[in-house]
This record gives sequence, structure tokens and C-alpha cells, in this order.
Amino acid sequence: LVGAIYLAFRWLSSAAGRGGRFDHHRAVVAVILTAAVIAITIGAGIMSEETAQIDRAILAWLHDQSVPDLVTASLTVTVAGSWLVLVPISLLAVCGLLAMRRRKEALYVATCTTVGILLTITLKLVIGRERPTLWDHDAYWGSSFPSGHTLNTTCVAGALAVCAWRIWPRATPFAVVIAATWVLLVGLSRMVLGVHWPTDVLAAASIGLTVTAAIHLWIFKRTPG
Repeated sequence: LVGAIYLAFRWLSSAAGRGGRFDHHRAVVAVILTAAVIAITIGAGIMSEETAQIDRAILAWLHDQSVPDLVTASLTVTVAGSWLVLVPISLLAVCGLLAMRRRKEALYVATCTTVGILLTITLKLVIGRERPTLWDHDAYWGSSFPSGHTLNTTCVAGALAVCAWRIWPRATPFAVVIAATWVLLVGLSRMVLGVHWPTDVLAAASIGLTVTAAIHLWIFKRTPG
């Protein structure tokens, strides 16, 4: 895993050095490779049950630290990663982008949202990992892997951050911080509530990042700026 990440960024750095400037498309490819390797590595560990012990240890520790106020806050935060919130946000973003005549950006948000949802459903049906049962929690649809809330939040938040970067470059740092915080809080809430293993959340974020980066490369390959 570490070797693959190192090679991806070494490749990116060498290309930038030869070209004398930052290569946007190579950076996106490096992100895709890195995120995909992380997701595949975690998935392999889950299938072989190599992650079971650390998953239980982390989840048990979080449960011990979770005061009632944190659990209550997690119940609210986790809604921000549900389809009931993400789909309307995406629809509003698409409508706004179309009104601004940013058709590629609108297509990007719509595609990321749709692919994220379809991929979540497919992986849950194929993998079929059991949800944690370390303590009682509300029932959610589907199996544990991946965390659908985290994967879909990463797709939507990532797509919106990219759109902000393309339309308002100066707002990029704020957009990235907001997107990362959104994903982090949703992922943490899923673990605090005891409905997902830590590896479900980490893999979901990696898959979501892979999706947004890959679709970005496909849609904006001729207009990197």
C-alpha cells in the first residue's frame, strides 16, 4: 500500500519536474491510483477478516468515549450523509449550475451523485458484510460494507468542491475544508452510532474519492482549468 502510494506521487513529481509546471491531469490520476489502492487493500483485508480485530478495538474505544451528547449529535450529523439530504442538495446544485450555464459542472455533480448511489447499492449486495453488533443501534438498510453515508457524502461533497474550484478558484481552500469536514463528521457519526466498522468508513471515503476523481478526469479532460 505504502509502496503504491509512493510510486504514484513519484510519477507525478517526476512528470512535473520534466514539464516545469504542475500537471493537473497527472495529479488526478495519482489521486485515483492512491484512493483505489487504499480501497482495494482494505477490501482484501475485510474479505480475509484480517481487519476484524482492529475494527472491534477502534469501535469499542469510540463507544467508551461516546458521551450521550456525542451520540445525540451523531444522530443529527448522520442525516447530512443520507440520500434524503444529499439528493436534494445535488439537484439544487445542478439547477444552479445550469442557470449559470456551467453544463459540464452540472453533469459532473449529477454523475458523481448517481454513480455513488448505484455503487453503494451494488457493493452492499455483493459484499454482504454484517453490521457491528457490539451494542444496540437503529436498523439501517443493507449490509455494512461500504458505509453508504460516507461514500455518497464523499461523492457529493467532492463534486461540489471541484465545482467551486473551477468557478471560484479563490474559494478552493474553503471548499476543500468544508467538504473534508463534512465527510469526516458523517463517517465519525456512523462509527459512534455503531452501525459501521471503521474499515467500512475508510474504504467508503476512498471509493468516493476514486469515483469523483475518475469522473472529473472523464468530464473535464479537455478543460483542466
